[in-house]
Amino acid sequence: MLFQKRNHIIMQCFIMLMAIIPYSSILYAQKSIDKKIDQTIKSGEEAYNSGDAAKAIKLFMKAKELSTKANSPQDICLSTYNIGVCYFVISENGEALKNFYEAYSICKKTN
Repeated sequence: MLFQKRNHIIMQCFIMLMAIIPYSSILYAQKSIDKKIDQTIKSGEEAYNSGDAAKAIKLFMKAKELSTKANSPQDICLSTYNIGVCYFVISENGEALKNFYEAYSICKKTN
């Protein structure tokens, strides 16, 4: 009888662990992608501040792509807005306006 109770407890612990492990890996993956998004946006800002708008656009587009995969509307909005700023600086006003409007639309939906 004692042996059966012990096995039952061990089995319950095992089942609980199996339920927790996938969830913890999902949380780790989410934190990892959030960190990658933040790093990419920061690199884009550094490129913009050093006067390399073309490189900044590429980095912000990458951040937007990562943000879309992570389903992070705030980061999508920020990345899209920053792309618009870069296009404005290089006098691509049509692209700038398109990105500003897209950022506005995304932010409006989330707020």
